[in-house]
Amino acid sequence: MLDKLEALGILLVLLPGFCSAYVIQQLCVRRKQMEVDKVVEALLFSFFLFLGILPFFGYVLPVSWHPVPVKDGTTYTIAFNAGYLWTLFLLAIAAGAAYAVNINRELALRIVRRIGFTERTARYSIWNDVFQEIPLSRCRWKYPTDALSWATSGTIRTILTRLPSFWKMLPG
Repeated sequence: MLDKLEALGILLVLLPGFCSAYVIQQLCVRRKQMEVDKVVEALLFSFFLFLGILPFFGYVLPVSWHPVPVKDGTTYTIAFNAGYLWTLFLLAIAAGAAYAVNINRELALRIVRRIGFTERTARYSIWNDVFQEIPLSRCRWKYPTDALSWATSGTIRTILTRLPSFWKMLPG
């Protein structure tokens, strides 16, 4: 019975890290992670979450078990601290969201690139890198907002005047 309780304790210690990792996975475009990478990421998140929250809850875990003597031997009861678990859950989501913003906006890597330590980016592919650097103010595409400006903008006239030359280019 003690083996199952220890496994439950390990699962509950890792659960906030897995929650943070899942939030990051949903909010970021990243390369495919192996299972070991996911577990290590969950361990790191759990470590930092517990490191930050343990002083506020008296350096105890959110779940504890106590032996209860019975006629046949000893049985164990599990006690949950609901406030601790909810705080841990909300902090796990907040930490995952904050780290996802860091990845998407490259806050930490931008500083490290300016210092000159690396040339790396956190973006998934070179195309994400290229299109992320183009500010929207430099885009020259302007779309008419209503039917009158669409009809008077010359777009329809341009399409209709170039359509015959387009049809001549087609084989057949």
